[in-house]
Amino acid sequence: MSLFNELKRRNVFRVGLAYLVSAWVVAQVADLVLDNIDAPDWVMQALLLFLGLGFVIAVIISWAYELTPDGLKKDAEVPAAASIANHTGKKLDYITVMAALVVVGLFIYQQLNPAGNQDHADDHSEVAEAVAAQAVVEKASTPIKEKSIAVLPFVNMSSDVEQDYFADGISEEILNVLVRIPKLKVAGRTSSFSFKGKNEDLRIIGEALGVNHVLEGSVRRSNTKLRITAQLIRSDDGFHLWSETYDREMADIFDIQDEIAEAVADQMVISLGLEVNTSEPNRTADLLVYEDYLKAKQLFIKRGRNNLDAALELVNNATTRDPNYAPAWTLKAYIYSIYDSYATNEETKANQKEWNAIRKSSAEHALQLDPQSAEAYVVLGNAYLDEFKLLQAYKYYEKAVDLAPDNPVILDSIAQNLISLGYFEKAKMYSEKAISIDPLVAIYRNTLGLSMILLNRDEEAIEKFEKSIQLDPTLPFPHNNLQWLFFNPKDIEKFKSVSQLRLTNVTDANGLNFTKLGIELADNENLLADAEKVKVMAHESDSIFTRYILTAYLNDADNLVELLANYGWTAENRNDLGLFLTWQQADVYSDNRWKQQVRKDGLLALWQAKGFPSHCQAVGDDDFECVQPNEGN
Repeated sequence: MSLFNELKRRNVFRVGLAYLVSAWVVAQVADLVLDNIDAPDWVMQALLLFLGLGFVIAVIISWAYELTPDGLKKDAEVPAAASIANHTGKKLDYITVMAALVVVGLFIYQQLNPAGNQDHADDHSEVAEAVAAQAVVEKASTPIKEKSIAVLPFVNMSSDVEQDYFADGISEEILNVLVRIPKLKVAGRTSSFSFKGKNEDLRIIGEALGVNHVLEGSVRRSNTKLRITAQLIRSDDGFHLWSETYDREMADIFDIQDEIAEAVADQMVISLGLEVNTSEPNRTADLLVYEDYLKAKQLFIKRGRNNLDAALELVNNATTRDPNYAPAWTLKAYIYSIYDSYATNEETKANQKEWNAIRKSSAEHALQLDPQSAEAYVVLGNAYLDEFKLLQAYKYYEKAVDLAPDNPVILDSIAQNLISLGYFEKAKMYSEKAISIDPLVAIYRNTLGLSMILLNRDEEAIEKFEKSIQLDPTLPFPHNNLQWLFFNPKDIEKFKSVSQLRLTNVTDANGLNFTKLGIELADNENLLADAEKVKVMAHESDSIFTRYILTAYLNDADNLVELLANYGWTAENRNDLGLFLTWQQADVYSDNRWKQQVRKDGLLALWQAKGFPSHCQAVGDDDFECVQPNEGN
């Protein structure tokens, strides 16, 4: 008898086929279950190894043994007349068919519900929920580019948890090197770092950030010794393109960062055909300066008065030890840009001029040391904007975007100021680009929503504010803006709902008085309908924000302009309300007092030099007119 016929008689083929089909079903079910219980990867790997060994054992047993009514017996001991191999073969056929039907069912289910087999990942963490939802909603605006990468925060493997700042710093420095590679999209820091401490599926990360490559690693520091591991992975299939471990002295940290970035760049060249032509970053040779800078930067990102005070002490130490380290001067300028937001009103009134002077001089010094510092140009531009030297500010913004066209922090900062300058369309464009690079940042959605309001696209603005709240429920600005939109008779129930949500989630006091007053008004329809009483409340309120929003609610353009003229446009307070509030009420556009203020603040000169906003136009040689943008334009 031929070997083939003997294999067939002993059901070896049938056993092998039945085993393979059944093993595939087991593997699919196990993959779903293990993911749901967040089992480590090695469990699935061990199961696949076990199933592979089981196949070999099953084939050997089917050749050497036969299943009889009395149990397994060696094939040679079973007389031909007593063999039930044919009957057993039919049972195996039945098992194979049933398993195949299960396979077909699973296949059809996966095709009809491709996201279903990943739904379990949504429960892993609060970040995962936002990411998964965002990956679906933002697919159109955050497409996965072929030449793209996210640098995840390297894991701190040191015994000292306070070394987190160091691991984060290494990740960020590598990101800063990669972002200089032309035509390579690098996901923004904030979105990438939102996955810190989370064991998320790389496919979810790739979709959420719009990238198809991920760089991850770990850092272990012991005194002066460093061990850094890094690996470059394709996010869609988990394929490891490159990995390396570096055992070095702490003094070699900059060389290691360069080596990792260069190795990753080389892999991107091989995989994607990129041309690598990066500029040398500004660095210090003093490791203590570098560590102080990293610690200060982490404290700055966390915000809060105590953190900012500690950051200032560290950054001052850094600039004293190495006066030529430009990033430290830029960080100092950034800190003083926001310091007044965390100071008392008394401190701000007493120190605002000094703080602004330090901000400006620090940014100017940073640019002397590093003329390619886009961040310093933005800070300096903001300083000139606060002085209402608008044309100079605008030129610095243009320079910053030219140097760093894909830096989302810069794009968003400029977008916020472009809104106050009337350039709503350009602000919208910058905001959308910032979101495409760093899609999980709440404030960017808020900025985009503001531009939508001013473009008369309220429904889209509401969507952006709601998404901003979803990403960060504690951020006050999107709550405030939704309150602004909903504070009208037809949306008063929505206003109450948003206001209650704000009271629950937001601790920031700015706008809190209006929230409580607004709820009280919303609960008293008779009072809210009495325009004269609301006008009196607006006039008597100690809060300028409350006075403004109640006056706007009454559509009282005359008193609104008077309020702005007496408060928002005064030398002492106009940076508080600034130009932005001017734009929120189109009824003031035809008022001569508003047009005079536009000239006084230098807006008209800016428009004449750089072009008019889409909703404004020149009239003659030295006049202009503005209209409310058409809805949907």
